[in-house]
Amino acid sequence: QDFWVPGFHGTFLLGSPFVTLPLGTTDALGDFSFSTPAPELGPGVAGVTVFCQGFFHLPGVSNFVGPLSPMLLVDSAY
Repeated sequence: QDFWVPGFHGTFLLGSPFVTLPLGTTDALGDFSFSTPAPELGPGVAGVTVFCQGFFHLPGVSNFVGPLSPMLLVDSAY
C-alpha cells in the first residue's frame, strides 16, 4: 500500500510492522553503508524477505524518501 504525504518528495511504503531505524549520516558524496549480524531465523525457516525504504532529511532543503529495497535474510544453516 502506498501513501503520499505532501512536503515529502516520494511515496512511503506502509505496512505492518512499520519501523523507523536511524542508521547515520551519509558522506560528502551521499554514500552510506552499514553491516549488522542477522538474528537466528528459527527452526525450519530458510529465509525472510524484509522490505526497506530510505528516508533522507536535508536541512534547509527538503525531505526525501527513497525507493523500495527488498533485502533477503538467509539462515546460516542453508
